[in-house]
This record gives sequence, C-alpha cells and structure tokens, in this order.
Amino acid sequence: PREWLAPVASKPFGYRARARLAVQWDRAQRRATLGFRRSASHAVEPVDGCAVLEPALAALIAPLAALIGGFADPACVRELWLASGEPGAALGVASAGNLAAGDAAALAAFCADRGIGLHLGTVRGPGAIDWTEGAAALRYAVADGGPALEFQPWHFTQANRDVNRALVAAVLEQLAPVATDRVLELYCGLGNFSLPL
Repeated sequence: PREWLAPVASKPFGYRARARLAVQWDRAQRRATLGFRRSASHAVEPVDGCAVLEPALAALIAPLAALIGGFADPACVRELWLASGEPGAALGVASAGNLAAGDAAALAAFCADRGIGLHLGTVRGPGAIDWTEGAAALRYAVADGGPALEFQPWHFTQANRDVNRALVAAVLEQLAPVATDRVLELYCGLGNFSLPL
C-alpha cells in the first residue's frame, strides 16, 4: 500500500449493539441461566451482565433470567437475541415449541414496560428458527447523512456502530466514488458498504 491508515479506535466498554445469548434451565436448582456457550461445548457460561454490551442491553440480562425462571415451562426457551437500533431496542426469543400463553404474555409485558420490540420464534433444528411474530424492524445509519439499514435482532450487523461508521467513512474517502464509477462489492449483506457507495 502507498499509505497505511491509522487504526480505528473504539471505547473499550459499552459499545456492542447486539448479543446472542443461550438459555439453559437447571431443573435441580430451578434456575434459568443466560450466557454464552463455551467453546466446543453445549455448556452455558452464565453472565449477569456484559461489559462490552451497550449498558441498556446489558441491564436486561439479569431481569430476563429471573423472568424466564418463573415461566410455566422455562426449559422451552433456548436462545435470546438482544439488539439496539437508533433509536430503540428489540428482543428475539427462540423456543423449542410454542411458549405457554402466560409465558408469552409475561414476555410481552416485560418488553412493553421497557419500550422494547418483541420477536418470537420456534427452533426447527440446528441454526434454523422460524420467526412467527415480530415487532417493527430496527434501523441504524451507516454514514452521517447516509441511508439507514433496517434489521431484525438475529440479522448480522456490525456490533460496534462508531467503528463501523468510521470504516465506512474511510472507504468512501479512499475510493472517492463518482456517479460514473462501478463498484463491485462481493459481500454486501444488508448493504453496510454498498448503500453508502
């Protein structure tokens, strides 16, 4: 390269805009554990919060564990997706079957009290979830004055919004595209770089 660009720095904590949490029901202790799966394992490493997750999302982990622990069928819940938009937040709940009516109502009340969109899904197999009910899509801008991407909690988005915007700005500055240019993006996803270009 003719020039090395300065690295894009981030604040070390509270930057992550999404998380996927596993849920494990301990029948002996009658307790729901929310956390991250251990490497090469089905075991769940419990967390009550997450230092790198946006504080508003991290603050939901312990109350969600308590809520699920009180369900009629807590073992039904398998995974949770937490995501923030600009503005707003959403929770995706994937269960092994249909949630009991009272459990679904408790989740809906939890989300309504906090202004969080709720999405319900059923696990159909490894990595396969049918999302059956859902709130409106979340949005975030990828560049100042640029387009906003719409997404659901389970969609892949860049986890660090500030760093993402800085990278998009750096790409636009380096390429300096004009209307007659052609750009081939080989992995566009939701359009993180494609739409600003």
